[in-house]
Amino acid sequence: RLPPMKRTLAPILLLTLLFPSLAMGQSLNDWVGKGKGLFCETTGLACPESVEMKVLVKIDGLYYKKFTDIPFTGTVTGQEQGYLKKGKWDGPWTRYYNNGKLETKAAYKEGKKRGIWIKYDGNGQIEFKRTYEYGNWASYYKNGQLRFIGPYKGDERNGPWVYYHSNGRLSGKGNYKDGYTHGLQLSYHSNGQLWGKGAYRRGKRYGPWVIYWNNGQLSFKGNYKYDKEDGPWVGYHKDGTVDDDNSGFFKNGVKVVKLARHTGKITKTKRRGRRIYLMYRDKEVKAKVSGSRTKVTLNGRRVRRSAVKVGMTSTFVYSRAGATAKQIICKN
Repeated sequence: RLPPMKRTLAPILLLTLLFPSLAMGQSLNDWVGKGKGLFCETTGLACPESVEMKVLVKIDGLYYKKFTDIPFTGTVTGQEQGYLKKGKWDGPWTRYYNNGKLETKAAYKEGKKRGIWIKYDGNGQIEFKRTYEYGNWASYYKNGQLRFIGPYKGDERNGPWVYYHSNGRLSGKGNYKDGYTHGLQLSYHSNGQLWGKGAYRRGKRYGPWVIYWNNGQLSFKGNYKYDKEDGPWVGYHKDGTVDDDNSGFFKNGVKVVKLARHTGKITKTKRRGRRIYLMYRDKEVKAKVSGSRTKVTLNGRRVRRSAVKVGMTSTFVYSRAGATAKQIICKN
């Protein structure tokens, strides 16, 4: 008669010889999860219970078998596979798409994400790769091109991050501190031209910023204060000329407009009333007329801009000569 220890070891040795995958490192949970209960039946060991994911419910962050009030412990099979310990994921964990392809390969420790996490798209390409609790997080486009990469500390971004366009060109680079963008940030157009340059302070734009068109021409320049425009800003068209409508003095993100009033006789109109000229102090001045942003009145009644005729006495109300008028006030 074999001693108790040998009675236990004998069937384990036999199963190891019959099923060498155990000796090659396949886990007991893998066996149970695949329905291979022969190991447990032969050895008499108390193997963990195995259930499909669909029979579990999640309540307050813990998994339970339906109609029970004790957090589940055991292996889980189905679309999500892994091991639950007192209702929390613990150890290797995988999730699959409906077609059976691998979606996520990861690990938990007492319900918290740990180690390397890899997510795949439906074609098997890596979508992102991240290391919990410390390490880099990398994300990828569908064409396999790196989208971004940077370090994490706990659940927050910390340190230098780099971003790329789908064509492989640099999209941006900057620094994070305690989960906030912080310090100098650079962004680029997909053709490689600089898009913007400026600094952040705990997630908010702060200080001088410059923004460029994709042809390298300056688009905006000005100052931010806690993510809002502050002080003088100048906007430019793609050809380098000043954009009056997007230029001016800002306070707390709002454009402070000091309107001028120029009164005189209409000398000419162009582009079906989109450009109107009058004589003011012996000098001809121009106003741009917008169908939606300019209020045109004649003898106190609102009219179309085509109603403005040469010889009428008019007042331009605008930020400056040549800018889009807020009002065109005409009398005849």
